[in-house]
Amino acid sequence: MITTRPYKLSLLGHCLLPLLLLITSLGQAQTVRMDRILIEPYSIPASTAETLPLYSFNGAIEQAALAQPVVPVFTIVERLAIEEAIAAYVAEIGDIESTEGPYSDQLQQDLFSAGMLAKQLGDHNQALDFLQRAQGVSRINNGLDNLDQIPIMNAITDSYENSNQIREADQTREAILELMTHVYGAESQEIVPSMLDYGVWSIDAFLERSNILVNIDRMNVAQFMQDPNNYIYEKKNIQDTPLFHLYQAQQVFINAITILLQQGNTLHPDLLSLEQKLLTSYFLSIHRENILYEPDFYLTRRKSKTGSRLNMNSIELMESQEYKLGKAAHERTLTYLTHDSDITQAAQANAMLEAADWHLLFERKVKAEREYQNIYASFQAVTEQNEELSATLYPDFPVILPVYLPPPNSKEKLEISPEEPVRYFGYIDVSFQINRFGKAKKVRILEQSGEVNRDMEFRLHNYLHKVLFRPRFKDGEPDTGTMNVRYYLGV
Repeated sequence: MITTRPYKLSLLGHCLLPLLLLITSLGQAQTVRMDRILIEPYSIPASTAETLPLYSFNGAIEQAALAQPVVPVFTIVERLAIEEAIAAYVAEIGDIESTEGPYSDQLQQDLFSAGMLAKQLGDHNQALDFLQRAQGVSRINNGLDNLDQIPIMNAITDSYENSNQIREADQTREAILELMTHVYGAESQEIVPSMLDYGVWSIDAFLERSNILVNIDRMNVAQFMQDPNNYIYEKKNIQDTPLFHLYQAQQVFINAITILLQQGNTLHPDLLSLEQKLLTSYFLSIHRENILYEPDFYLTRRKSKTGSRLNMNSIELMESQEYKLGKAAHERTLTYLTHDSDITQAAQANAMLEAADWHLLFERKVKAEREYQNIYASFQAVTEQNEELSATLYPDFPVILPVYLPPPNSKEKLEISPEEPVRYFGYIDVSFQINRFGKAKKVRILEQSGEVNRDMEFRLHNYLHKVLFRPRFKDGEPDTGTMNVRYYLGV
């Protein structure tokens, strides 16, 4: 157990200690960035015997790298077996071409299988050669609008993405939706799942490509120096910008919801997901500038006009069109649930809490507080008899808002699957309070253990102060008391 103790330093110590701390900090920062460290809340155990095992920092990094290789790892025997299978398919393809011609329907399956094996090896250029030929054969034999080519197009999209051919991946994903629309019609419910998939793809594109370092157009200095008078600034294609994908997703979700509502299908299995993704697009839209500068803590980035101390973020949020549109989406969602006879009380309470969250996220704090209190009051009488409802209203750890986007330093944010084992290298015990508007106050480090440095302490401190929590309640009343939480650090 590591605790902080006061001690005196000699003059030499005063000179050397900062340097040693800097070297240590830099050594770890070069291995993994602070935003790539997993931070997970646990209850502080009653005894040390219940503490989770801790690895060394470097050991945890090495194990995590082995668990999530960038390129698939195969033994020599496994790789040879896959390569031999590809060679067998190539030989069979050659035989079919020599007897039945280059467009034989029999080629499609062999080309697709060979492409999937090449993709498995991480050879995406070879995979694309096979898969694009398979799609060509499919279209020649079955028509341009045949649905058998969709699995092939999904595989092509994946290989484009993994080989960093982003524009081509976007175009193929869009082509899948266009194909479904041609086959079923623009007003058919059959295309709704594809619209949802395409919208999710577009939102992910916005999130993954929103970074100030890659979104500022650069001047071609060499070209400017050669002929400054005739230099033409090359503007980025609008379709290559993250914002284009966000608004495209928003429009797709609106169209899909409109299709279902016009046909009176409020029980469609994708309707609630579509509404939540539409809310996500509204929320990202109002924070689109902040996300460029602060991808993790965009909620607390302040903007103010010159000569004014007013936080323009708060003013913009409260009066924004996105707030009104999102409020309407939440109202629709609650209406859908009233039409569903199978809805549970927990699901209904969760939808009501998310509607109250929306007010809080848009700085409507008093309205949010009133909504939360009404929700807890309405369910108080039945909470004790309903474990699922109790877990929804009174979670073990505070919920981070918004619930439809992954919190910073979480498994979802770091793309760690729930089943994957995590190697923790340290923990920090903290005490803090959450006020009635969801902000952490009086944060205090109690103790720490493992290989925890100042950068990690600062990251956790930043994390607690900058995320927005859902206000906590106890027995139906606001709970702003002190809570003690152990945050494990891992990779």
